[in-house]
Amino acid sequence: MALPFPKDSAAYRYGNEGRIVTFRLDGGATPKPPPLSEPPLTPPPPREGSAAQIAQGEVLYTRYCGRCHAFGRGLLPDLRRMSPATQQIFYEIVLNGAYSAKGMARWDDVISHGDAQAIHAYLVDQIWQLN
Repeated sequence: MALPFPKDSAAYRYGNEGRIVTFRLDGGATPKPPPLSEPPLTPPPPREGSAAQIAQGEVLYTRYCGRCHAFGRGLLPDLRRMSPATQQIFYEIVLNGAYSAKGMARWDDVISHGDAQAIHAYLVDQIWQLN
């Protein structure tokens, strides 16, 4: 399972997106990017799913999603901070590979649409807890 970056790490403070750092023996100080700030929380989507479905979604998220998508700053996006636009195409991403060019595989061979609904219900519940 993926773990978020430690809060005292450079990856947590500055991120690594689009940055390659090289070193040379007689070089000067490496300029640092500005510290990252958390993306603003968007209003949470409407709650969905029963308590049982949310619990099932937690199991499925842990099994299939959590190994890459840690909660907190990590290598891949924290899905509790999905934009409204991403929320709208969640099933296209998860089941049909809408983000395959970005490295997000399709999962329709492993999970059903009902499983994806349970995962989404769990994420929505987590978004509400974060807000």
